[in-house]
Parts: sequence; structure tokens; C-alpha cells
Amino acid sequence: MGYLGDPRLGEMVTIPTGKFLMGDDESTSPDEKPQHKLFLPEYQIGKYPLTNAEYRRFIEARGYNNKRWWTDAGWERIGQQQNEPRYWQATNFNRPNQPIVGVTWYECVAYCRWLSAETGLLHRLPTEAEWEKTARGIDGRQYPWGNRFETSRLNSIEGEQAVQVTTPVGIYPMGVSTFGACDCAGNVWELCITKSSHLDLKPYPYNTAEGEEAINYLTGTDGRTIRGGSWLDFETSARCTGRAGCYPDDWNGHIGCRLVSPIC
Repeated sequence: MGYLGDPRLGEMVTIPTGKFLMGDDESTSPDEKPQHKLFLPEYQIGKYPLTNAEYRRFIEARGYNNKRWWTDAGWERIGQQQNEPRYWQATNFNRPNQPIVGVTWYECVAYCRWLSAETGLLHRLPTEAEWEKTARGIDGRQYPWGNRFETSRLNSIEGEQAVQVTTPVGIYPMGVSTFGACDCAGNVWELCITKSSHLDLKPYPYNTAEGEEAINYLTGTDGRTIRGGSWLDFETSARCTGRAGCYPDDWNGHIGCRLVSPIC
């Protein structure tokens, strides 16, 4: 279906206004504490991680050659240095409906800026809070589907059926979140707009007043949060509350992204 044109790609789900539980007091990780209630306004988010088919349009539009889409640091480090993501030619990662990988945070931001101009609608990476609410719902569950880890519901390194590479988005329908988002656990880590580093994640309780959606929050070379685990990770990374970070110029075969479109 990927080569024929997948009609699902670009589909969004709506996350309603309201509070949800963020964090986990029972976690062994201090970065997930304290659990707290957080209010978020309504927003839309990708039903699936961003795919190769979607990202191809940015490449074909010569997005890597147009400084307009890039932050200053991104242009200096990535945009003027290459014309496509790493792994773009790798046959195990480049099917149209597999999630895009081999991209840095800078590349994902450039794609969002380009897509916003193309569509006339703002697109950006999710805040860490938006990502967790999308995956977790409002009942404080451990995984998008409930509180029991089941290898048949996601693409991870665990289980006899581990495929050890990214899979086409949405092929684990039993792993869907209560809001209808697929692949929030496993397949690829998903980049967020929230600043972090490998060892210094944003402290809880989470503060939504820091203006993460603002353009100036995109500047600099700060690390960023990633969420959800991947095909290369174990159960603990697939939890809705699990947190990790990366540098903005990090790239590999298990980090991708999912886009948000705020509702004004």
C-alpha cells in the first residue's frame, strides 16, 4: 500500500480540552515524579508518526537548500550540509509508509516550517505534555492500551515476533491510544519541542507557561525530549510516562517525529 499511495498518511486526531495525569509516582525514575494533573487546550496531532512518503515532499521541494525553513543552528549544521536524511537510501528504512528516521531535531523543525507554509496551517513538534496526553489519555494508564505490557501491541525489541527494524505505521491496531493515535509506544522515539539534555530533563510539576510553542523556543542548540521508545527498546521505554533526551543534531535509525496542529 505504501508504494501505491497510502490514504491514511497525514491524518490527524483531535485531543480535547481538559486535564490529564502526567508523570508516575510509582516509577523508579525521579524524572517522572511527582505525578500531577495538567490542563491543556484542544489540539490536533498526527494519528501516525511522520512517514517517508510525507517527508519526501520536503526533499523534492528542495527544502534542504532553502534557508527559510531552518533555524540558524540547523542551517549551519544540517541544511547546507546535505540534501536528504541519513538512511534515505537504506532499503530497510525507506518504504513510503515507514516512519521517517535518520533525521535530526533540526530537520523535523524545518519540515514543520515548510509544511506550515504549504498548507497555511501551523504545524510543529508536540510539547512533551501534548505527547503524553495523546498517548495516555486521561485515566493515568501505563501504556496507550492499558496497564499491562503486551508485545503483540507494538514494535519493540521484546517478544518472539520482534522484527528489529521500523514497521509501516499503524499495523498494530491493538496498540492505539484512547484518542485514536497509533504507534505511540514503540516503532520510533518521537521528538518533542520541549528542551532537555540526556541527563537534564525538564523538572516536574510540568509548567505549561514557558511558551514552548513560541518561535524563539526553537533557537539555540539545546537538547530536546524524545518519547515512546522504539523498535530497538524494551518495555520501560514504551511506557507513556517514560522520558529520554537527545541533542538536536543527533540522528539514528530509531528516532522520528509526530506533528501537532494547534486549534485556535
